[in-house]
Amino acid sequence: MKQETGVTSYNLGLPATFAPEIFFCYEQMLEQLNPNRQRTIIMELQEVNLLAPKNLNSLKGTYWINNEYLIFSIKALWASPRRPLGHKVVGTGTFFIGWFLNHFGFNYVTEVKTEAMGRESLEENGFSCLDESMADKEYSASLWKRRNGFLADTTQVAKRASGQRKVQAIISDEKASEINNVLLKKLNQLISLSAEKNVNLIFVLPPRLPSYKTVLPLGYALGNLRFFDLSSPDRYPELWMLETSFDVTHMNCDGASIYTQSLVEQLQDAKILTE
Repeated sequence: MKQETGVTSYNLGLPATFAPEIFFCYEQMLEQLNPNRQRTIIMELQEVNLLAPKNLNSLKGTYWINNEYLIFSIKALWASPRRPLGHKVVGTGTFFIGWFLNHFGFNYVTEVKTEAMGRESLEENGFSCLDESMADKEYSASLWKRRNGFLADTTQVAKRASGQRKVQAIISDEKASEINNVLLKKLNQLISLSAEKNVNLIFVLPPRLPSYKTVLPLGYALGNLRFFDLSSPDRYPELWMLETSFDVTHMNCDGASIYTQSLVEQLQDAKILTE
């Protein structure tokens, strides 16, 4: 980005960090940010994720669940138009357990390893590649299993592309789309908090998600100035190719490079990147 635009950029991404946790981290960062310099921050647009029961005994799984985020998480979960009732009931229970362990865990929770995989690629390119991380002995077995599982059934990518097209068609036809208004309110709150710190917050929608039924309508509700859509398999076919795939969800180093370049081009087209 710096070579083409003269603008410096930094990757603030955290591995395996999803909403609502990522919202908590972002607000913590904003509190420490000096507002004297204008910045643009790009965040992946996500639906509220359930808290995996297997992560309840880890510090990373519960540290962010304070009173405010407990209430928001449960409200957003029940406001989701696509979540089955069973998911909502179980999700509510795990959020409550996570909140309890965060406040009264009595050292039950444990630390987790935070060292980033693919550090060489991260330092050179600004992103971490799973294919390079396969050289890490601690992660190689699980990564090879994931990779081989994908190669055994590469039709998964085409199925996800088909799902994205169906959701895109519904929105393009201006049919009624269900929106999680609790989550939309939170996103707009983050935008307002960012503006107070002289930050232009933009949300980006990546390719290869399991479903776009919730997040794509959210992006359209945010509007073009706040939402960049890189999910379309028709507009960005190279991001859906097997040659740029590590597994069904993740791109390899080549794919990550193309994705980064595509994002830079959208920023340039929107005249957001200035020296």
